[in-house]
Amino acid sequence: MRESGCHTLMFGVESPSQTVLDAHRKRTTVEGIQAAYSLARGMGFRTLAHFMIGLTGEDEPVKEEYPDAVPESPDSETDEQRETAPSGTLTATDGEPAVQVADETPEEATLAAREAGLVAARELAETPAFDRWAAGALSGGNSGGFETDDGRRTNWVFVVAALMLAAILSAQLAYHFRSELVRFIPAVAGVFEVLDVQIPSSARSDLVSIEASDLQVDNARGLFVLNALLHNRADYAQAMPALELTLIDAADKPVARRVMKAAEYLPPGSNLTSFPAKAEIPVRMWIDARGLGASGYRLYIFYP
Repeated sequence: MRESGCHTLMFGVESPSQTVLDAHRKRTTVEGIQAAYSLARGMGFRTLAHFMIGLTGEDEPVKEEYPDAVPESPDSETDEQRETAPSGTLTATDGEPAVQVADETPEEATLAAREAGLVAARELAETPAFDRWAAGALSGGNSGGFETDDGRRTNWVFVVAALMLAAILSAQLAYHFRSELVRFIPAVAGVFEVLDVQIPSSARSDLVSIEASDLQVDNARGLFVLNALLHNRADYAQAMPALELTLIDAADKPVARRVMKAAEYLPPGSNLTSFPAKAEIPVRMWIDARGLGASGYRLYIFYP
């Protein structure tokens, strides 16, 4: 503060009577005020005091504790007395010091402030932008600058509960993504086998597609013939997808819809249980749509 240009400190003393200070619950002492002035004086600051005249409790017996500290009128102190009054002194109306503060060295002033329960500002200034909330973090503690009744003892109940919840969450994620987990870490499959947990094949609709399709009429049988080519773009085998066929009329309105599983669109005798990686599967089906007035179709591949 001195280096930044501060030269005067003004204190709200309010009353130099310990009786009045206690009555108004100021939570300070005359000795503490004197120690503060000593500390400021020792650091080279000019000091001024502010009083509240006429506080409740300032009766005649109390005034006897500081007869020279209560001025009879605001103008009783001359400008010359104000200028010549020594810094660090509580000045009375006649120019005489009401509370004398002897010149002290900075070390003596700091010691007096500590004995009075004050905190030396010079010590806090060694830590720029000191923040009590960050005191614990700066000192490596975990109390945030405040000690609890139990000190720094860790509550192991909450630690164990947090670890158990984390383990349960990890198990749920592993079960939900077990197909992907086994694909990236094949050794995990043995764990699911021991636990009697089935591992379904991957089913990513964005990696399967219909490369080509058409719907023709078989006049000999009076049926429609659906031809399609399914493609799995994934680098790994996937589950067999489902197909949704929608027949539409000339006005592009649906007249019939059917969802077909792999067992319905694969050729008889096929032993495919999964869609091989980077593979293509041709599909050929006969559809009886007589009397529906169908003139077109839509074909959609998906995983239910």
